[in-house]
Amino acid sequence: MSSLQSAPSARQQRQGTFVSRQQSLSDFTADLEAAGLLIRIKDEKRVDQLPLLMEKYPTKAVLVEKIAGCEFSFLANAYATHEQFAFALGCKRNEIGDRIAELAKGRIKPKIVTTAPCKEVILKGADVDLSRLPLFLHHDRDGHAYTATTSS
Repeated sequence: MSSLQSAPSARQQRQGTFVSRQQSLSDFTADLEAAGLLIRIKDEKRVDQLPLLMEKYPTKAVLVEKIAGCEFSFLANAYATHEQFAFALGCKRNEIGDRIAELAKGRIKPKIVTTAPCKEVILKGADVDLSRLPLFLHHDRDGHAYTATTSS
């Protein structure tokens, strides 16, 4: 276990609820799915269908693997409920605040690295094109498409 990961508590080991803070996104979504907190959609969807899927599953994370005309998959609502937060933090719902306070005490000073998975694709200058992202209108009266955070 790296220094960036916290060891599971005895309670987390008993409950099987420990999720590493430094796991990959694919591992995290697999864990959410195994816990019944994620809906995986393998069929190709259009960008304009994404909001309806999020509305259809308001208490679940939604992972759309294929989006028409887009090279990226789409994950939404991964932290939309207290149950999902508790799962990600490895605690019970009524322990979320205490767990966040506990974790805030153990902040780790950032370390600059030359390579990491987040640095595998770096676009600069004319190569930067936000239209590559699956942007959509969240509501019918939105003025334009926008990105949003995953926390509620």
